[in-house]
Amino acid sequence: MLAAAAATAIIPLLMCYKIICWWEYDKSKHPVVKPLLCYTTPGSDWRVVANNINIEFRSVDKVCIPLTATSKFVATETWLIRVTQYGMNAVKQRDCSLVATATDSYALSTTGEDEVQYVNIEAIPSRPDVNQFSFRMTTTALREIQSRLRDPVRVPEHISLLPTVIERFVTVFKHHVEQNPVYYVDQELEQCIGCMQNMADVKIDRRCLPVPPQLEAIAPPPCQQCNCRVLWCCACVARWWAARAAGGAGGAGGAGAWLAARGSCPVCRAVFCMLDVRPARPRPS
Repeated sequence: MLAAAAATAIIPLLMCYKIICWWEYDKSKHPVVKPLLCYTTPGSDWRVVANNINIEFRSVDKVCIPLTATSKFVATETWLIRVTQYGMNAVKQRDCSLVATATDSYALSTTGEDEVQYVNIEAIPSRPDVNQFSFRMTTTALREIQSRLRDPVRVPEHISLLPTVIERFVTVFKHHVEQNPVYYVDQELEQCIGCMQNMADVKIDRRCLPVPPQLEAIAPPPCQQCNCRVLWCCACVARWWAARAAGGAGGAGGAGAWLAARGSCPVCRAVFCMLDVRPARPRPS
């Protein structure tokens, strides 16, 4: 009983002592103020640095990624910040390199995907007075912040990032398209009008059989002939297909049911199925 009473009295006293230590010397020992002192110029105050961070944090261009229930990572135009329950790390983007050090995958995820991958990232400052720190986020979150970083996260060759659901679907879609008969064209193939990077290499050409009359009431919409010339690459058609399937009735079954759905030509809106997407090749001379 005596020991419990002593502990009950000592703990609040220790907390008060710690708070007093934080507030001494213009709060220079506070866990949030410490990382800001590195960027305080002579004759200035850490509050100036804090105010600059507050201005950038209010901007719509920032990215805020929850790491755990009590921590998050923030990337503003100038700063990289890790906020934890008892402290904060802050470094300017120009003074820091982000390097992926390890990954681990799990079969379950709260997003509905069949697998989720976490990446351990090390923030390595170029200044000796800034502390190094690390954090952990999903591959999806990593791709979200890459475009907001001055220098993207460097991923060593021995670390492979899990492709997204769309990227995996594009790979499966291409595999199925290659199994369809080749559609030969007489004219020279042009660049894909979707990405303007790859060559157009697929033609939507109706191949499936018409629906029997007795099944028309329960069958999906019949495929239609597309009269457009070769305009799209296989990857862009796959992404268009996935967007339509995920937003329609086929999206309820997940990515596994997308191939059984129906797509529509991005130009003429002709309905087609997987059998109608044929690889396009120049006619051999």
